Amino acid sequence: MEPGAAKQAPVNDRTPDQHDAFSIAAWISRADRDGSLVEAYSRLLNNPDPAVRHSAALDWCEWEDSHVNLGPQPRPRLVNADPDFRMCFARLVTHYWRHAAWRDENQLVDNVGRVAHLPAALIHGRLDVSGPTDIAWHLAQAWPAARLRIVPGMGHESGGAMATHGVAALNEFAATIEP
Repeated sequence: MEPGAAKQAPVNDRTPDQHDAFSIAAWISRADRDGSLVEAYSRLLNNPDPAVRHSAALDWCEWEDSHVNLGPQPRPRLVNADPDFRMCFARLVTHYWRHAAWRDENQLVDNVGRVAHLPAALIHGRLDVSGPTDIAWHLAQAWPAARLRIVPGMGHESGGAMATHGVAALNEFAATIEP
């Protein structure tokens, strides 16, 4: 995801119903609902009250589960995780999003020339709502030694067909190494 995009309204264009519930949680102020939800959740995740922190982490993880779930049946993953893991996960994600992953707009594409000679495998799920496919596509266009594999039916996940493509890419790289 481009750095500034998530800061204001994370993935609300494809999951407006979940985003609405996420943004009107009881502890989100009216001002924050139209501002940066990432900033608001970051404050809540660092609130002195453990109950507020716990509720904010659970809400963040429910939203994460809802927008990456591509199937007809809900697959809660983060909401069933250990509460300490949920807290760590939510704090890490909001920390990176608040700071746009410490990257300037288009920084990856603009600086790919530094590694353009290195072979790379870019494996991207066509249905990834957290990292739109066009970002990987633009990076691949600017990186001559990279091969982009857009995996149909996959989203923002690492198992299944994504793992198969990852292993295949590693095998291809390994085959080029001289003994």
